[in-house]
Amino acid sequence: MESYKMDFRVTVTDRADTIVVHLAGELDMATAERALDALRATDLSAAGSLVVDLADVSFCDSSGLRLLLHLRQAMVEHGGGFDAVGAHGIVASTIEVTGLTEVLHVSPGRRPIEENSDR
Repeated sequence: MESYKMDFRVTVTDRADTIVVHLAGELDMATAERALDALRATDLSAAGSLVVDLADVSFCDSSGLRLLLHLRQAMVEHGGGFDAVGAHGIVASTIEVTGLTEVLHVSPGRRPIEENSDR
C-alpha cells in the first residue's frame, strides 16, 4: 500500500450530543471507504449533530465529497445537524467549485469543541 494511504487517519469522538470526526491526510478513492468503515461502528442516529473536521485533510476528490454528502444525508434523515469545519487550500477550493459549500455547511474556521480536542 502506498505510504500516503497509510498516513490517512480517522478519529471519532463522541462529545455529549455531537459526534466529531477528525480526518487527516488525503481523502480520496483509496481512503474514503476507510473513513466510512470507521463511522459504521458509530450510531449517528443517536447524535444531534455531526461535525467533520477537515483541517488536516490535504486533498479531497469526488470520493471524499461523496463521503461528506453521504454523512450529511444520514444526519438529515434522522433530524440531526451536519457541519464541515476547517477546510482550507485545495480542499476548500474543491468544495467551493462544486457548489457544495452551503450544502455541507462548510466553515473554514475551527469550532471551540475541536480546539480542546485530545485527538
